Amino acid sequence: MWYPSKAPFEPNADGIVDFFFDLDVLAGLLRDDRDRVAAVVISPDHMHLSPRWYERARTLLAEAAVPLIVDEVKVGLRYGPGLSTAELLDADVWVTAKGVANGFPTAAVGGSRTLLKPLREVSYTSFFEPTVLAAAERTLARVATGEPQHTVRETGGLFVEHARTALAAASLPLEVAGDGTFFQFVPATREVKKAFYKATEEEGLLFYRGDNQAVSAAFGPDVLDDARARFTRVCDRLAPLAAAGPVGEEARYLAAWSVMDGLREAERDARQTREWVDRFLDD
Repeated sequence: MWYPSKAPFEPNADGIVDFFFDLDVLAGLLRDDRDRVAAVVISPDHMHLSPRWYERARTLLAEAAVPLIVDEVKVGLRYGPGLSTAELLDADVWVTAKGVANGFPTAAVGGSRTLLKPLREVSYTSFFEPTVLAAAERTLARVATGEPQHTVRETGGLFVEHARTALAAASLPLEVAGDGTFFQFVPATREVKKAFYKATEEEGLLFYRGDNQAVSAAFGPDVLDDARARFTRVCDRLAPLAAAGPVGEEARYLAAWSVMDGLREAERDARQTREWVDRFLDD
């Protein structure tokens, strides 16, 4: 039912419309087609959407009295012991996935008993495999303390701070979006992107190309110091790219699209929104 529609902002064969994280588009759908909107699904991102974005989304949905499903499968419990949007969105149904079992195949759904009652007989991806249940029990007990999230946020934050400082000192056309919990490199051009990931790999720093970057709770002081030294050498390697031009809006939009399949939070009109969507859907 998530199969794309024939045209942007139009319902697909199952009646689902993708608003690409553009709240003006969502507001229009809620205003013009309120009687046809059964629910709204939001998959949170905290690198390219601010708390203000979530506050406005919550207001729009409350005014329209439309059920909200918060799909936390990407961020899981990484930001804290509970849902990352618990204080930002009043979800009627929430979903979280492999993060509750440290990567093992399982998911959890919670929320309104009325809305979830039809799902009582639906199984889930682990099929009650004992090792998955054991992993979930151990993982949830640990994340409930908030300790691993604190470690990730603190040490990841120190690495991000160093990365931003090193990139700026070398005048490299590459930004870092997000924070220590989740971050993403935003290169100015495809050439800068290719050279950056080649250099990081040669220095033994392994990142997901163009995707979310996430340190683990084992990212302790010794590893952090080593990673910072390696990143400084990466910037030294990339010195010839200093004149490759600044990071522009297209690069920032493209970075957001690669992790959200949607548009970053920014000022734009309806024409610009459609142009950005058309451009990235063509890619």
